[in-house]
Amino acid sequence: LIPPVKFKGQYCSLFIKPARLLLRTLADRFHMTSELTGRRALINGSTNEKVSNPNIRFGICAPSTCSANDLQFITTKMVSSYGITTEVNGCRTNDPKKMTKLQAGTVAFLCCLASVVVIATIVEYALQRRNLSRKKHEPETPLRILLMFSAINNMRMLLRTTDVGRKKNPLNFVGGIKVFLMFWVVYGHAYIIGQMEFADDLFSLLEIFAKVPSQVLPNAVLSVSTFFFLSGFVLPFMVPKPKTSKRSIGTMYLVGIIKRYMRVTVPTMALILCFYLVPLMVDGPADQDNLALHERNCIERPWAVPALMNNFLPLHIMCLNHLWYVCADLQIFIVVGLPMALAILRYPKTSSVLSFAVALFCCGLTAYQIYKWGVTYSVTVGTADISLSLSHLEYIYVRPFCHVVSYVAGIFAGYLSVCHGSVPFGRWFQVAQWMLSLALLLFVMFVTVPWNEGKLPSAPVNALYGGFHRLLWSVALMWPCYASATGRGGWFDGFFSWTMLRPLSRLTFCIYLTHVPMFYIRTGNMRTNFELNEFFQLSTSMGIYWFSVVFGLALHLCVEAPVAHLQKFLFESDSEKSKASTDVKPSAIENGEQRSKL
Repeated sequence: LIPPVKFKGQYCSLFIKPARLLLRTLADRFHMTSELTGRRALINGSTNEKVSNPNIRFGICAPSTCSANDLQFITTKMVSSYGITTEVNGCRTNDPKKMTKLQAGTVAFLCCLASVVVIATIVEYALQRRNLSRKKHEPETPLRILLMFSAINNMRMLLRTTDVGRKKNPLNFVGGIKVFLMFWVVYGHAYIIGQMEFADDLFSLLEIFAKVPSQVLPNAVLSVSTFFFLSGFVLPFMVPKPKTSKRSIGTMYLVGIIKRYMRVTVPTMALILCFYLVPLMVDGPADQDNLALHERNCIERPWAVPALMNNFLPLHIMCLNHLWYVCADLQIFIVVGLPMALAILRYPKTSSVLSFAVALFCCGLTAYQIYKWGVTYSVTVGTADISLSLSHLEYIYVRPFCHVVSYVAGIFAGYLSVCHGSVPFGRWFQVAQWMLSLALLLFVMFVTVPWNEGKLPSAPVNALYGGFHRLLWSVALMWPCYASATGRGGWFDGFFSWTMLRPLSRLTFCIYLTHVPMFYIRTGNMRTNFELNEFFQLSTSMGIYWFSVVFGLALHLCVEAPVAHLQKFLFESDSEKSKASTDVKPSAIENGEQRSKL
């Protein structure tokens, strides 16, 4: 007989915080040799300790009979006399992880959902084998609802590359742009999501961000501004025209909100549910750090996303930080976006003036907050005080106010495309517009080069740029989108309207939802240092992106597509229901990822 194991080895994380005086003495020694100065000055560095642990990390091995409190007591006794504080946490052995009741319930729910998809797919296949025409043999409501989950039907809709009708869809280019924007988001997050203390040389991040071509990294936040612009741009195409609509403005507003809320929040809540299983997929030194923090936040505050309050919570208690975008998008859509889109087609002058007044007020408010609170204009490595960038993210970036201008500019550009798309322009005028747009884009993107080198702007310039650079960026986007939607886009429209991009563009939202959990799975399983350079971060981003495509496809087939079918079934008129088939027909305007939500 094998005797029972009395104890085994366990791994714990030990965090050491040196005394301030000791750090000052060490820093002075380096300063004497002109090392660790400026942005590299350790003594000047600070961060939000509720979000990231700034202390020195070590791994220690101890018998499993020693608790974390025992190890904490031992290490404290060893170094406390030197003014050094320690923290021991994350102790674990190689015992298999136990599944919680919440995780077991999640697995049961996902199995039921997968079973429904399989059954619906089999039924769909059987109907096709019997050559039953849906147009001639309309199924009853229960069967129609079941077939909404059919993978065959949903994959057919996902992979469709032809336009509806004979006319070219003017919004095809939007889907192509979103594909590249989504990769830009992933690429930017590769440098900020994870345990940065695992990097072999964290100072190399300063050198990377200071390079001219690498400005796409600290300025990756502009990809989100572009998403908001495009969300606003497509609205005037989706809103029924005053002469053709039989519904009142109030009814269209209410129905539009319900549709948008369903299409956005249901997949998001499904993602949160799946996120509860991520801790079972990781096993490494950092699997109880940021990952455990977000898991606990989502367990304690799952209501934050459906209540549209997640982006008003502090970063350290927010349920999955990237879900701020879901809340901000709906907040702007409800308060500004949809009302402006409904009004601008009926009262173009009045609604345009009021909307731009609101947008400029939000820009001014953002500039005032940046100046008053003394935070950075955006994400930057121009200072060793990382807390300034984190404060910008927490109090400005994730709130909806600074993004209103992008949404409003997009709606106005969409209105011009719908109502004034046939206005003739001379060749040289169009060339001038393209050059102006390019100049504005390059200015916003590369004016930050000296700032990321450590030469931060003055407080007034910092505030003005932080408050109004999204306005300049949105103005720069107006002509390319207007030109593409009205047939003047040339190679720009041709490239982004490429049919091969359309299936991927329909997964954009699901890719966004799933890519951050992919980063946490990677970090949670990491057991060695990683090299922080452009090539390895780019290859990591590409891997995360395609992993997110796979899991985003599953989320789309099981949740997003059925919800789209269900909302069409619930809100179509009785006359439409009598003619409807189990295939959910695409709306008249569809740009790939974003179908009509009105």
